[in-house]
Amino acid sequence: MINHFFRGKLEVAVPDQGLIAVINQGETHTVDVDGYPRRGNQSIFGFTKLRLKVRNTTPDITESGAVTVVPQVANSGQLVAVARYHRNACYTTNLSGQRTQNGTAAPPAPIANPTCSASLPERTNYQEISVSAPLTINGGSPLPWADRCVGRQGLRLQRSTHTGERS
Repeated sequence: MINHFFRGKLEVAVPDQGLIAVINQGETHTVDVDGYPRRGNQSIFGFTKLRLKVRNTTPDITESGAVTVVPQVANSGQLVAVARYHRNACYTTNLSGQRTQNGTAAPPAPIANPTCSASLPERTNYQEISVSAPLTINGGSPLPWADRCVGRQGLRLQRSTHTGERS
């Protein structure tokens, strides 16, 4: 099984446009009793696409003896993004539970934390994980990010790749 997973190095960067994800906050949604934003059909309301620049930066391998240089190219396979995060338990549909920054103060303006109800922490105690739909490696397409929860704090991305069969 180990030969089916990419063991090289990937560089992940913000796209040239600077936007990683966009959400339509005007879409009708509610927050359930567990604090999850939900669409009318009860699916999770959240980001539906994530854009990143991903590049294979694995150095070539030079075989000993014959001194043959072997490029480490990922010709085929799938790329999966794994997002690890804590949810903002104060999230509300009108965004009153989000952190805010006063734009009138001299930079850097202080960030104000939301005031949650006594029963809710500002940030969930446990880490949640969301996995994207697999993307066939073809050099430059955006990741087809499945619906994911809004109100994330401390988002960290991992990546997992499967390079298909080796010959």
